[in-house]
Formats: sequence, C-alpha cells, structure tokens
Amino acid sequence: MPLHERTPIRARHTSVIFALLTLVFATAPARAMPVTFSSVVPSSVLTLLMHQVSNDPIHSRSGEDNVKHPWLSPAQFTALLDSLVARGYTFVSLETALNALDPGPRSNTATLPPKPVLLTFDDGYASALTAATPILKEHHAVATMFFEGAATGKLPGRLTLANLRAMRASGVWTLESHGWMGHTPLVVAADGTKSPYWYANLMWRSRDGRLETPIEYDARIRADLHRFRTTFEPLLHTTLDVFAYPSGEFGQNGPLAPGGNPLARLEAGHSNAPDLRPIFLHALASEGYRSAFAVAVPGVVHAASPQDGPYAFPRIGVGADFDPAILDTVASAGIELPEIDHGDTFADCLAIAPVGSGLLVASTQQPEFFSLAENGRDLGNLTIPALLADRPGHPALVAALVPQGDELTVLQQAGWWPGATAFVTRLKLTAATATVLAREPLPSRLRWPVGAVADGHRILAMDDGGRVFDLAHAADGPIFSVAVAAGDIRNGRFAGPALIGERLFVFDRIQRMIDEIDRHGAILARAALGGDIRALSSDGDDLLAVDASSKRRVVRRLRLADK
Repeated sequence: MPLHERTPIRARHTSVIFALLTLVFATAPARAMPVTFSSVVPSSVLTLLMHQVSNDPIHSRSGEDNVKHPWLSPAQFTALLDSLVARGYTFVSLETALNALDPGPRSNTATLPPKPVLLTFDDGYASALTAATPILKEHHAVATMFFEGAATGKLPGRLTLANLRAMRASGVWTLESHGWMGHTPLVVAADGTKSPYWYANLMWRSRDGRLETPIEYDARIRADLHRFRTTFEPLLHTTLDVFAYPSGEFGQNGPLAPGGNPLARLEAGHSNAPDLRPIFLHALASEGYRSAFAVAVPGVVHAASPQDGPYAFPRIGVGADFDPAILDTVASAGIELPEIDHGDTFADCLAIAPVGSGLLVASTQQPEFFSLAENGRDLGNLTIPALLADRPGHPALVAALVPQGDELTVLQQAGWWPGATAFVTRLKLTAATATVLAREPLPSRLRWPVGAVADGHRILAMDDGGRVFDLAHAADGPIFSVAVAAGDIRNGRFAGPALIGERLFVFDRIQRMIDEIDRHGAILARAALGGDIRALSSDGDDLLAVDASSKRRVVRRLRLADK
C-alpha cells in the first residue's frame, strides 16, 4: 500500500474540538475579517500504568513494563493524584474510557470530560488494596487492576481471592485480566534459555526438539485466556473481558525494512518470531476479550485514542521518578512527535505535511520520513539514502515536504559545515519505497529554506528570513518578502508557509504570531500563538504546527473557525 494511502490521519467523527486556544487577530487592517482558530485534540484518554503503592516495595529483577523504579510510596501516590487534580485532569472509569475509545454493542455513545485520565495497575500487588484504595477514595478516583491468575494467592505480596472480592465490593476498583501465566518465564530455546515474555514467544517443546508451531502457539494462548475467564468470572461474579499485555509484549516486532534504521524500531518486541501479533489479537477476539492495553514506548507520552483500538491502547508507565507535567502538552495541545523518536531526531523538526490520508514527518538527522496516524502512531518509515549522498557524516536537515499526487518535493537546508549545499529532491512514492526522479543544488539565495507549499502550478519556498521564492525560478531571487518593521531582525525569524484555501499563513518566531499575508508579503491579519513553532503546514481547514518549546515536541492542530 503506498505510503500516502496508509491509515487515515483525520477521523473527524472521533475528534473533539477544545476551545483551549482562541486566536483573535489583532493589529490588522480594517479590511481584514476577524479570524478564530481553535485547538483540535482527538478524542483520547491519558492512561497511566502503575504497579505498587508501598514504602517497602517488592523489587523485581528488572523494571516492569519498561518503567524504572515501578513503584510509588503512599506519599508519592497522593502527590501524583493531587497534581493531576491541580492540573485539571478528570479521573474516569475503564467503562467510561472504553465507551469513548472502543464503542461497541456494550457501549453508549459517550462524551469524555476535559482532560480525562484512566488509572490502571498491573500484576495484582496487595498494596493496591491496602495502600492505594484509601488514597483513591480521598480523591474520588477509581482505578482498574489487571491481575495475574497464577500468582493470585500464591506469591508473597500478591492479592488473594478474598482481596479481589474486597476490591470488587469497594466501588473503587474494576478488575480485569493480566492472563493466567502473566509474567511466568517461558523456555524459548534448546539450551533452556527462558524469556519473561510468555505471550510474545514460541515455546520450546523439549520432547519434540523444536519450537511450537503457530497453530500450537495459538492453542496455548487461547487456553490461557480461556482459563483466566472461566476461573475468575464465577468467583468474582463479574465479566473479565479486557486484557493488559504483561510487559506490553504481544509479538509486535517485525522484520526491519530494507534500508531502515534499526534505532527507529522502538516498537520492536522481545519475540523469537515476527508474526505472532495477529495470532494473539485473533485469540483475544475469539475468547471474547473486548479490548487490550499495551505500554507506550519509554519516554513518549501517548494518549489512548480510537485509532489504537481495540487491542493496542497505550499506557504511560508511572514510577517513583514520574513527573505529571509531561502529560500537559499532549493532553491540551496535540500529539507528541512521536513513537519514532530516536536520540535527537526531532530536536529541530522542520518538515511536516499531509500526504493523502496520512501525515508525513521528516527527521532532521537521518534521511527518513515517517507516516503517522492522527494519534501519533508510527505507520511506517521510508529511508532515502540519496538525501545524504552529498553530505556524508552530516544531518539531513530536511526543511520542507511538498506532496503533489504520488510525487514529493523535498528541500534540505545547506548546513553549517564548509562547502555545505542546500538541495531540492523530487521523489516518486510507491508501495514502501521512493524513487529519486531528480536532485539538484538550490541556489545560494535559498540556503536556509524553512518551508514550502504548492500554490497552483508553482511551489512557493520560504527561507528563515521570510523571503518567498518561486522554487522553479529561485535563482532569480525572492518574488516577495514577508513584511517586518524597519530594523527588525529577519534571519531566523519565520516558519511556514501554509495554505488554507487561497489564504497564505506564516509564523513569526520572534513575535510568536501567525501572520496571514497576501501575495506581496503584506500582513493582512495577525494572531498570537505561544510556543516555539518550527514547522507549519495545513490539512484541510486546519493548520499543523510543530511546537518545540519543550523537550517533548508536539504537533498542534489548529482549526480555522470561519471556513
């Protein structure tokens, strides 16, 4: 499937427009009509994953679910809930969250409250009942416990059946499945090597001298899922049809695409087979599980959204060193860039564009483009070695992406090293590849492009000083420049441009204003917009703005209200 035809980014029927940011144009000429932008955030629920609430936690040999120090003291748990309340978050139940995220026969259409947050716990530690319950009650909060069947009443510090019944009667807890075997080690090789990821690997069958077949794997997983439900549903008098993957592992790794960057495979799982995920997901459906929760990639804030469902809703691991402030930009502004971030790839993201029904984002370091869904999920990456052909050992510095049908025009900044040259490359996109159609240096006048947009039959490219070029005739110099006051700093000032209909917008990074300009560079209207906007694009009636004002880069979607 072509890159530009992947999973849709815009599911408008699932989006909620939050009037968190209203941009009313000021200091505009009398002829300019007032314009309002609203921040658009997809329907989503920030889902937190915890394990223990204890002053004397049970230490595992490794951090559970990629969480460093996966426990909170009662004082830390209280402080966490206090902070969430102070930041305007609303605690929601699992059922409320799933009604919005995964509507189905059991659901009613639900409207989520502002900034919803779902609290979940894994593994079934007894401290959740003894220490967390009174704190949850004090904050009028509820939580979900995903407990491990084989460990219940068997391991020290774990919940017993009596504990589970008390939680069920508390009005605070929802109980769900962490599987029967949960974190039980699994033999995965002839030498007896064991993996802690029981569900994500083929088991070594010593009597047969081989790994189990996919059919045998399917039977093992189904038996486990079935055993959990048939054991505990009658004992607890409740339906247990939501699952949490132990350690977030469900065979999600796959082969690296030719030319792909191994460091970008952050969603790769700890599996000895590349094709177990569809089998596991089918087993969940066959055994009547409604939904499943995974774990987000470490260091990335990713809210659960309908596009993740029904069996890959992400959660954000919470440990003793967790800072709830990291949730704020994603909850109120947009999606974090993204689950494909490796190292400082997005430290200076300068290029973003809608491509077909998806969103394309460029790395500034590696010669890679990533296709994203609306919620920030990585749908696949495309590596273009040619973008580094003339700058070995240096960053790609992709500054603009201009899609036109199945072709993509790519602009690269010159860079700061001796002999650095800016380039324009034209690509043809196919199923999972890109063919270079043409590549040539940009004229010295356009050494530092910061964006470009298709305007009819021409491409308008802008440099960081707001000088706008007709790309086909860039050697002739700019066709106009965005107006600035006499004596104002110009270089390093602008991001953009972006078109909504026939209206042209740029971002003034010094004054932090969105400017609507005419085709002569005159400012028709201005709007204050906080943040450090590094890239500007448009998607229908929306502006897409990459905000680099914090370490966690986000894409902010701003809806033009008068369209």
